[in-house]
Amino acid sequence: MKVIFDKVKLLAVLSPAMGCISTKSTFTSMEGVLINAGEDGKTTITTYDMDKGVFARVDAEVVEPGSYILNAQDLFQYVKVMPEREIELEVTDKLTAFLRCNRVCYTMRALNGKEFPTPPELDGEWGFVMEQAILKTMIGHTQHSISAGDSNHPELCGAYLKIEGDHLTMVACDTFTLSKCIYTAHINTDMPNELSMIIPGKSVAELQKMLSDDEEELMTIKPSKKHIVFVLGDLIFFSRLIDLKYIDYERIIQKDMPILCEVDRHELLECLERASLVSEKKSMSSARSCVKLNFTDNVIKISSTSLAGQINDEVHCKKTGEDLEIGFACRYLIDILRALDCERVCLNLKGARVTMNVYPIDKAENKEQFYLVMPVKITD
Repeated sequence: MKVIFDKVKLLAVLSPAMGCISTKSTFTSMEGVLINAGEDGKTTITTYDMDKGVFARVDAEVVEPGSYILNAQDLFQYVKVMPEREIELEVTDKLTAFLRCNRVCYTMRALNGKEFPTPPELDGEWGFVMEQAILKTMIGHTQHSISAGDSNHPELCGAYLKIEGDHLTMVACDTFTLSKCIYTAHINTDMPNELSMIIPGKSVAELQKMLSDDEEELMTIKPSKKHIVFVLGDLIFFSRLIDLKYIDYERIIQKDMPILCEVDRHELLECLERASLVSEKKSMSSARSCVKLNFTDNVIKISSTSLAGQINDEVHCKKTGEDLEIGFACRYLIDILRALDCERVCLNLKGARVTMNVYPIDKAENKEQFYLVMPVKITD
Protein backbone atom coordinates (compact mmCIF):
# COMPACT_ATOMS: atom_id res chain seq x y z
CA MET A 1 0.00 0.00 0.00
CA LYS A 2 1.18 3.48 -0.81
CA VAL A 3 -0.87 6.62 -0.10
CA ILE A 4 -0.01 10.32 -0.10
CA PHE A 5 -1.90 12.46 2.44
CA ASP A 6 -2.15 16.17 3.08
CA LYS A 7 -1.05 16.60 6.72
CA VAL A 8 -3.87 19.00 7.66
CA LYS A 9 -6.58 16.74 6.21
CA LEU A 10 -5.08 13.64 7.82
CA LEU A 11 -4.93 15.26 11.26
CA ALA A 12 -8.53 16.47 10.87
CA VAL A 13 -9.77 12.86 10.82
CA LEU A 14 -7.19 11.33 13.14
CA SER A 15 -7.97 13.74 16.01
CA PRO A 16 -11.61 12.64 16.57
CA ALA A 17 -10.69 9.03 15.83
CA MET A 18 -8.27 8.93 18.76
CA GLY A 19 -11.13 8.90 21.25
CA CYS A 20 -12.29 5.52 19.94
CA ILE A 21 -9.21 3.36 20.37
CA SER A 22 -8.88 0.72 23.06
CA THR A 23 -6.10 1.14 25.63
CA LYS A 24 -6.91 -1.95 27.69
CA SER A 25 -7.55 -4.63 25.09
CA THR A 26 -5.29 -7.64 24.73
CA PHE A 27 -5.84 -7.45 20.96
CA THR A 28 -3.22 -5.25 19.30
CA SER A 29 -5.57 -4.53 16.39
CA MET A 30 -7.97 -2.63 18.70
CA GLU A 31 -5.18 -0.22 19.62
CA GLY A 32 -4.79 0.66 15.97
CA VAL A 33 -6.33 2.65 13.18
CA LEU A 34 -7.45 0.87 10.05
CA ILE A 35 -6.35 2.64 6.88
CA ASN A 36 -8.11 1.35 3.79
CA ALA A 37 -6.93 2.69 0.43
CA GLY A 38 -9.28 1.42 -2.27
CA GLU A 39 -8.63 0.80 -5.92
CA ASP A 40 -11.20 3.50 -6.69
CA GLY A 41 -8.89 6.07 -5.06
CA LYS A 42 -11.04 6.48 -1.93
CA THR A 43 -9.27 6.31 1.44
CA THR A 44 -10.98 5.69 4.78
CA ILE A 45 -9.80 5.68 8.38
CA THR A 46 -11.54 3.61 11.07
CA THR A 47 -11.08 3.21 14.83
CA TYR A 48 -13.29 0.98 16.98
CA ASP A 49 -13.00 -0.08 20.63
CA MET A 50 -16.06 -2.41 20.56
CA ASP A 51 -18.22 0.26 22.22
CA LYS A 52 -17.80 3.25 19.93
CA GLY A 53 -15.98 4.09 16.74
CA VAL A 54 -15.17 6.58 14.01
CA PHE A 55 -15.30 6.00 10.26
CA ALA A 56 -14.00 8.87 8.12
CA ARG A 57 -13.22 9.54 4.50
CA VAL A 58 -10.07 11.52 3.76
CA ASP A 59 -8.85 13.01 0.51
CA ALA A 60 -5.61 11.30 -0.51
CA GLU A 61 -3.71 10.12 -3.55
CA VAL A 62 -3.73 6.33 -3.74
CA VAL A 63 -0.60 5.11 -5.51
CA GLU A 64 -1.05 1.48 -4.47
CA PRO A 65 -4.24 0.23 -2.77
CA GLY A 66 -4.25 -1.82 0.41
CA SER A 67 -5.71 -2.24 3.90
CA TYR A 68 -3.52 -2.18 7.01
CA ILE A 69 -3.64 -1.40 10.74
CA LEU A 70 -1.16 0.98 12.36
CA ASN A 71 -0.77 1.83 16.04
CA ALA A 72 -3.08 4.82 16.46
CA GLN A 73 -1.15 6.64 19.20
CA ASP A 74 2.16 6.37 17.37
CA LEU A 75 0.70 7.40 14.02
CA PHE A 76 -1.04 10.42 15.54
CA GLN A 77 2.08 11.61 17.34
CA TYR A 78 4.27 11.13 14.26
CA VAL A 79 1.89 13.00 11.96
CA LYS A 80 1.59 15.89 14.45
CA VAL A 81 5.34 16.59 14.41
CA MET A 82 5.77 16.16 10.66
CA PRO A 83 6.47 19.29 8.58
CA GLU A 84 3.46 21.05 7.01
CA ARG A 85 3.75 19.09 3.78
CA GLU A 86 2.45 16.02 2.04
CA ILE A 87 2.95 12.80 3.99
CA GLU A 88 3.63 9.52 2.24
CA LEU A 89 2.57 6.26 3.88
CA GLU A 90 3.95 3.05 2.45
CA VAL A 91 3.40 -0.46 3.84
CA THR A 92 5.44 -3.35 2.47
CA ASP A 93 4.47 -7.01 2.10
CA LYS A 94 6.58 -7.72 5.19
CA LEU A 95 4.23 -5.48 7.25
CA THR A 96 6.72 -2.66 7.70
CA ALA A 97 5.26 0.82 7.41
CA PHE A 98 7.25 3.88 6.36
CA LEU A 99 5.90 7.36 7.11
CA ARG A 100 7.83 9.92 5.08
CA CYS A 101 7.74 13.69 4.78
CA ASN A 102 10.62 15.57 3.19
CA ARG A 103 13.73 14.19 4.96
CA VAL A 104 11.78 12.74 7.89
CA CYS A 105 11.04 9.01 7.90
CA TYR A 106 9.40 6.99 10.68
CA THR A 107 9.26 3.19 10.60
CA MET A 108 6.38 1.29 12.19
CA ARG A 109 5.02 -2.21 12.40
CA ALA A 110 1.72 -2.88 10.62
CA LEU A 111 -0.99 -5.53 10.79
CA ASN A 112 -3.14 -6.89 8.01
CA GLY A 113 -6.44 -5.05 7.77
CA LYS A 114 -8.35 -8.34 8.00
CA GLU A 115 -7.45 -8.52 11.70
CA PHE A 116 -9.46 -5.37 12.51
CA PRO A 117 -12.71 -6.01 14.46
CA THR A 118 -15.86 -5.83 12.37
CA PRO A 119 -17.81 -2.65 13.19
CA PRO A 120 -21.63 -2.64 13.28
CA GLU A 121 -23.75 -1.89 10.23
CA LEU A 122 -23.63 1.86 9.64
CA ASP A 123 -26.59 2.10 7.27
CA GLY A 124 -29.80 2.14 9.28
CA GLU A 125 -33.27 1.64 7.84
CA TRP A 126 -34.14 5.27 8.45
CA GLY A 127 -32.78 8.40 10.07
CA PHE A 128 -33.47 12.04 10.72
CA VAL A 129 -31.66 15.34 10.25
CA MET A 130 -31.10 18.00 12.91
CA GLU A 131 -28.71 20.81 13.85
CA GLN A 132 -25.45 19.74 15.48
CA ALA A 133 -25.46 22.78 17.77
CA ILE A 134 -28.75 21.74 19.40
CA LEU A 135 -27.49 18.33 20.47
CA LYS A 136 -24.17 19.82 21.60
CA THR A 137 -26.04 22.33 23.77
CA MET A 138 -28.23 19.62 25.31
CA ILE A 139 -25.17 17.51 26.14
CA GLY A 140 -23.50 20.53 27.74
CA HIS A 141 -26.54 21.09 29.96
CA THR A 142 -26.78 17.50 31.22
CA GLN A 143 -23.44 15.70 30.84
CA HIS A 144 -22.22 16.42 34.38
CA SER A 145 -25.00 14.22 35.82
CA ILE A 146 -24.04 11.05 33.94
CA SER A 147 -22.89 8.42 36.43
CA ALA A 148 -19.24 7.44 36.14
CA GLY A 149 -20.07 3.89 37.22
CA ASP A 150 -22.98 2.27 39.02
CA SER A 151 -23.12 -1.53 39.10
CA ASN A 152 -26.66 -1.46 40.54
CA HIS A 153 -27.99 0.92 37.88
CA PRO A 154 -25.89 0.64 34.69
CA GLU A 155 -28.54 2.60 32.80
CA LEU A 156 -27.43 5.70 34.72
CA CYS A 157 -24.00 5.48 33.06
CA GLY A 158 -25.47 7.08 29.96
CA ALA A 159 -27.60 9.98 28.74
CA TYR A 160 -31.26 9.23 28.07
CA LEU A 161 -32.47 10.78 24.81
CA LYS A 162 -36.15 10.84 23.90
CA ILE A 163 -37.50 12.22 20.64
CA GLU A 164 -41.22 12.85 20.38
CA GLY A 165 -42.38 14.94 17.45
CA ASP A 166 -40.40 18.18 17.52
CA HIS A 167 -39.51 17.76 21.20
CA LEU A 168 -36.11 16.39 22.22
CA THR A 169 -35.54 15.48 25.86
CA MET A 170 -32.15 14.60 27.34
CA VAL A 171 -31.87 13.37 30.92
CA ALA A 172 -28.88 12.32 33.03
CA CYS A 173 -28.88 11.14 36.65
CA ASP A 174 -26.11 9.90 38.95
CA THR A 175 -28.36 9.37 42.04
CA PHE A 176 -27.03 12.64 43.56
CA THR A 177 -28.13 15.03 40.80
CA LEU A 178 -30.59 14.92 37.94
CA SER A 179 -30.36 17.11 34.85
CA LYS A 180 -33.06 17.50 32.23
CA CYS A 181 -33.08 19.58 29.05
CA ILE A 182 -36.00 19.81 26.64
CA TYR A 183 -35.52 21.38 23.21
CA THR A 184 -38.19 22.23 20.68
CA ALA A 185 -36.73 22.04 17.18
CA HIS A 186 -37.81 21.18 13.67
CA ILE A 187 -36.61 17.67 12.95
CA ASN A 188 -36.63 16.33 9.42
CA THR A 189 -37.80 12.79 10.07
CA ASP A 190 -40.40 10.16 9.24
CA MET A 191 -39.71 8.20 12.41
CA PRO A 192 -42.31 6.59 14.70
CA ASN A 193 -44.29 8.72 17.15
CA GLU A 194 -41.69 8.32 19.90
CA LEU A 195 -38.11 7.12 20.08
CA SER A 196 -35.91 6.74 23.15
CA MET A 197 -32.39 5.45 23.78
CA ILE A 198 -29.54 5.53 26.32
CA ILE A 199 -26.17 6.64 24.92
CA PRO A 200 -23.15 5.61 27.06
CA GLY A 201 -21.40 8.43 28.88
CA LYS A 202 -18.03 7.89 27.19
CA SER A 203 -19.70 8.05 23.79
CA VAL A 204 -21.50 11.25 24.77
CA ALA A 205 -18.20 12.84 25.79
CA GLU A 206 -16.53 11.97 22.47
CA LEU A 207 -19.56 13.04 20.46
CA GLN A 208 -19.62 16.49 22.06
CA LYS A 209 -16.03 17.09 20.91
CA MET A 210 -17.02 16.40 17.31
CA LEU A 211 -20.23 18.44 17.17
CA SER A 212 -20.12 21.96 15.75
CA ASP A 213 -21.36 25.15 17.42
CA ASP A 214 -22.41 26.46 14.00
CA GLU A 215 -26.21 26.50 13.82
CA GLU A 216 -26.00 25.93 10.06
CA GLU A 217 -24.17 22.61 10.43
CA LEU A 218 -26.53 19.63 10.13
CA MET A 219 -26.11 15.96 10.92
CA THR A 220 -28.00 12.76 10.24
CA ILE A 221 -28.83 10.42 13.12
CA LYS A 222 -29.54 6.77 12.34
CA PRO A 223 -30.69 4.81 15.39
CA SER A 224 -31.16 1.06 15.56
CA LYS A 225 -31.97 -1.38 18.34
CA LYS A 226 -28.41 -1.74 19.64
CA HIS A 227 -26.43 1.08 18.00
CA ILE A 228 -26.71 4.71 16.98
CA VAL A 229 -24.90 6.38 14.08
CA PHE A 230 -24.15 10.10 13.72
CA VAL A 231 -23.20 11.26 10.23
CA LEU A 232 -21.22 14.51 10.44
CA GLY A 233 -20.24 15.27 6.86
CA ASP A 234 -17.39 12.94 5.84
CA LEU A 235 -17.06 11.67 9.42
CA ILE A 236 -19.28 9.00 10.94
CA PHE A 237 -19.39 8.40 14.69
CA PHE A 238 -21.14 5.26 15.93
CA SER A 239 -21.80 3.86 19.38
CA ARG A 240 -23.51 0.97 21.04
CA LEU A 241 -26.56 1.78 23.16
CA ILE A 242 -27.26 0.73 26.74
CA ASP A 243 -29.99 -1.85 26.23
CA LEU A 244 -31.92 -1.20 29.43
CA LYS A 245 -34.98 0.72 30.51
CA TYR A 246 -34.23 4.15 31.97
CA ILE A 247 -35.47 5.10 35.42
CA ASP A 248 -38.83 6.80 35.89
CA TYR A 249 -37.19 10.16 36.54
CA GLU A 250 -40.45 12.09 36.73
CA ARG A 251 -41.42 10.10 39.81
CA ILE A 252 -38.44 11.33 41.85
CA ILE A 253 -39.03 15.02 41.09
CA GLN A 254 -40.63 16.62 44.14
CA LYS A 255 -43.76 18.70 43.71
CA ASP A 256 -45.39 21.22 46.09
CA MET A 257 -42.18 22.91 47.18
CA PRO A 258 -43.24 25.88 49.39
CA ILE A 259 -39.88 27.69 49.61
CA LEU A 260 -38.93 29.74 46.55
CA CYS A 261 -35.68 31.64 46.30
CA GLU A 262 -34.68 33.78 43.32
CA VAL A 263 -30.96 34.57 43.08
CA ASP A 264 -28.42 35.85 40.59
CA ARG A 265 -26.71 32.81 39.09
CA HIS A 266 -23.30 34.42 38.66
CA GLU A 267 -23.18 35.77 42.22
CA LEU A 268 -24.21 32.44 43.74
CA LEU A 269 -21.72 30.57 41.56
CA GLU A 270 -18.87 32.87 42.65
CA CYS A 271 -19.78 32.31 46.31
CA LEU A 272 -19.83 28.55 45.90
CA GLU A 273 -16.52 28.52 44.02
CA ARG A 274 -14.95 30.38 46.94
CA ALA A 275 -16.55 27.95 49.40
CA SER A 276 -15.27 24.96 47.41
CA LEU A 277 -11.69 25.92 48.28
CA VAL A 278 -12.59 24.89 51.83
CA SER A 279 -15.26 22.21 51.38
CA GLU A 280 -13.47 20.30 48.62
CA LYS A 281 -10.18 20.14 50.52
CA LYS A 282 -9.51 16.48 51.26
CA SER A 283 -6.91 14.99 53.57
CA MET A 284 -5.91 11.43 54.33
CA SER A 285 -7.91 11.37 57.55
CA SER A 286 -11.11 13.07 56.39
CA ALA A 287 -13.54 13.23 53.51
CA ARG A 288 -14.77 16.35 51.77
CA SER A 289 -17.11 18.49 53.86
CA CYS A 290 -20.41 19.94 52.75
CA VAL A 291 -21.42 23.52 52.15
CA LYS A 292 -24.27 24.91 54.26
CA LEU A 293 -26.89 27.17 52.73
CA ASN A 294 -28.90 29.12 55.31
CA PHE A 295 -31.95 30.78 53.74
CA THR A 296 -32.83 33.70 56.04
CA ASP A 297 -35.07 36.57 54.99
CA ASN A 298 -33.60 37.80 51.68
CA VAL A 299 -30.08 36.46 52.18
CA ILE A 300 -28.45 33.10 51.55
CA LYS A 301 -25.68 32.60 54.09
CA ILE A 302 -23.06 30.21 52.76
CA SER A 303 -20.57 28.50 55.06
CA SER A 304 -18.25 25.52 55.19
CA THR A 305 -15.76 24.13 57.68
CA SER A 306 -13.02 21.59 57.09
CA LEU A 307 -9.47 20.85 58.18
CA ALA A 308 -8.38 23.46 55.64
CA GLY A 309 -10.24 26.19 57.50
CA GLN A 310 -13.58 27.94 57.43
CA ILE A 311 -15.50 30.27 55.12
CA ASN A 312 -18.56 32.45 55.62
CA ASP A 313 -20.14 34.29 52.73
CA GLU A 314 -23.55 35.50 51.65
CA VAL A 315 -25.52 36.49 48.60
CA HIS A 316 -28.73 38.53 48.35
CA CYS A 317 -31.86 36.83 47.11
CA LYS A 318 -35.64 37.14 46.92
CA LYS A 319 -37.24 34.48 49.12
CA THR A 320 -40.77 33.39 49.90
CA GLY A 321 -41.50 30.75 52.53
CA GLU A 322 -39.91 29.66 55.78
CA ASP A 323 -36.24 29.98 56.71
CA LEU A 324 -34.18 26.85 56.13
CA GLU A 325 -30.66 25.53 56.61
CA ILE A 326 -29.61 22.75 54.23
CA GLY A 327 -26.33 21.12 53.23
CA PHE A 328 -25.02 20.03 49.82
CA ALA A 329 -21.89 18.68 48.21
CA CYS A 330 -20.49 21.92 46.83
CA ARG A 331 -19.27 20.50 43.52
CA TYR A 332 -22.79 19.35 42.59
CA LEU A 333 -24.19 22.85 43.00
CA ILE A 334 -21.31 24.33 41.01
CA ASP A 335 -21.85 21.85 38.15
CA ILE A 336 -25.53 22.75 37.97
CA LEU A 337 -24.98 26.51 37.98
CA ARG A 338 -22.29 26.21 35.31
CA ALA A 339 -24.63 24.14 33.12
CA LEU A 340 -27.33 26.82 33.25
CA ASP A 341 -27.13 29.69 30.76
CA CYS A 342 -29.47 32.23 32.39
CA GLU A 343 -29.03 35.33 34.55
CA ARG A 344 -31.26 34.40 37.48
CA VAL A 345 -32.25 31.01 38.87
CA CYS A 346 -34.95 29.73 41.17
CA LEU A 347 -34.05 27.45 44.07
CA ASN A 348 -37.14 25.47 45.04
CA LEU A 349 -37.05 23.76 48.47
CA LYS A 350 -39.18 21.98 51.03
CA GLY A 351 -37.00 20.70 53.87
CA ALA A 352 -33.45 19.93 54.97
CA ARG A 353 -33.72 16.30 53.81
CA VAL A 354 -35.67 16.85 50.62
CA THR A 355 -34.16 17.37 47.17
CA MET A 356 -33.82 20.91 45.85
CA ASN A 357 -35.09 21.85 42.40
CA VAL A 358 -33.14 24.38 40.34
CA TYR A 359 -34.35 26.01 37.12
CA PRO A 360 -34.04 29.32 35.25
CA ILE A 361 -36.52 32.06 36.05
CA ASP A 362 -36.67 33.42 32.52
CA LYS A 363 -37.28 30.44 30.26
CA ALA A 364 -36.04 30.43 26.70
CA GLU A 365 -38.56 30.23 23.89
CA ASN A 366 -37.49 26.80 22.61
CA LYS A 367 -35.62 25.31 25.57
CA GLU A 368 -36.35 24.15 29.12
CA GLN A 369 -33.79 23.28 31.80
CA PHE A 370 -34.40 21.55 35.10
CA TYR A 371 -32.03 20.28 37.78
CA LEU A 372 -32.42 18.35 41.00
CA VAL A 373 -29.78 17.87 43.69
CA MET A 374 -29.79 15.67 46.79
CA PRO A 375 -28.94 17.29 50.15
CA VAL A 376 -26.45 15.86 52.61
CA LYS A 377 -26.72 15.54 56.38
CA ILE A 378 -25.21 18.51 58.15
CA THR A 379 -22.74 17.54 60.85
CA ASP A 380 -21.41 20.00 63.43
